[in-house]
Amino acid sequence: SDKFIGVRLKQSGFGSVIKKNHSEINLGIYETAEEAARAYDIAALFCQGDRAKVNFSDSLHLFDLNFTLDLKLPSHPSPARDKDFYVIMFEDKNPSAKTGAILTDLADRLPYSAVTSSASHVWDNFNRRNESLSTWSDFAQQLSWLVRHQIRSSVLTAGWNVAAWEAACGACESKEEASRLLKEAEEEGVDWQKVGSLWDAEASSLPSDPVGVAGKRGASTASPRPTAGLASGRPG
Repeated sequence: SDKFIGVRLKQSGFGSVIKKNHSEINLGIYETAEEAARAYDIAALFCQGDRAKVNFSDSLHLFDLNFTLDLKLPSHPSPARDKDFYVIMFEDKNPSAKTGAILTDLADRLPYSAVTSSASHVWDNFNRRNESLSTWSDFAQQLSWLVRHQIRSSVLTAGWNVAAWEAACGACESKEEASRLLKEAEEEGVDWQKVGSLWDAEASSLPSDPVGVAGKRGASTASPRPTAGLASGRPG
C-alpha cells in the first residue's frame, strides 16, 4: 500500500512488515490497511524508539500501554532454493521486480557483521537500484557489488575463485549467465555456516535489555518501553 509505511497488499488481506538488521520480519495479515499500518507502528516504536517514523500520530500513546513484542528472524540464513528456482526466476526476457528482489533477499540474509557497511543509505540505494534493473548486465553488476565489495572475504568459501567470478559478472549479458552467476555465488561463494555462526555470535552478545536490538535471530520478548538512541538497522 502506497498510503502507509510497512503495508503490502496480499491476496488474503494486508500484510504488515518491518525491516530490521538486514531481515524483513512479517508482522501478520490484517483485514484492513489501517490495522496493518498500526501493527507496523507498534513494531517500529519497539525497534526504533521515539525516532521511529509512524503512520498514525497517536501510535506513541498506544505504545505506552503495557505489552510485549517478540520479533524473530528466520533461523536458517541459507537461501535453500528449490531445484527449479534458477530457471523460474530468470524466465523473463529482461529483469523484473522479482529478479531484483532476489538480490535484496540475499543481502537481507546477512548480519551486519558479515558486510563492510552498516550505513542505512548504502542499503537503501542498493534496494532502490534493485527495483529498477533494466538489463541482465545491471543485475550482474548489483550482484558483483554485493558479493565483492560488501560481503566480507572472511565469510566467503575458501578457495572460491572470486576474481574469475567477478570478471564473468562484468561480461554478463544474458539471463542464463546471470542465473548461473547467482547460483555460483549462493552455492559456492558464500559460506553459509560462517554466516550462521555470525548470527549466533550476535545473538549471544545481546545485552540483557534487548530494546533496540529486537529482530536479531533468537531475540527474546523485550520490555515495552523504548530507549531513544539505541535504534539500529533499516526502517521498513
